[in-house]
Amino acid sequence: MDPAFPALWEEAVPWPAYLQPGMEHFGLWKGVYDHAVVPGWALERFMRGPVRRLLVLSADWCGDAANTVPVLARLTDLVPAMELRILERDQYPSVMKKRPNKAPEPTTMAVTPRAIEGISK
Repeated sequence: MDPAFPALWEEAVPWPAYLQPGMEHFGLWKGVYDHAVVPGWALERFMRGPVRRLLVLSADWCGDAANTVPVLARLTDLVPAMELRILERDQYPSVMKKRPNKAPEPTTMAVTPRAIEGISK
């Protein structure tokens, strides 16, 4: 595992600490989370899989994030071998730039240890 990942992981916050009433779009984020349903086939596959740490770079203001991250949070609630932590994307530009394609910069991104090799905050 790249040494940058553990450091970023420690700086990231777990979902319950991220989802707070003080968020500008709290109602949207909480609503999506409360109604998120993980399909049985997906749950079955993740339950059989290895331990996974999902490090997500996100922003409260991002509608795509508000519709994606809460679903990942619900999945991690159901899969004991999966953990989710979140970083504010605007505070980690070097991580946001480290993506596998040349598409426009995403507003939300989940990364793995391998995906962030050789980067720093």
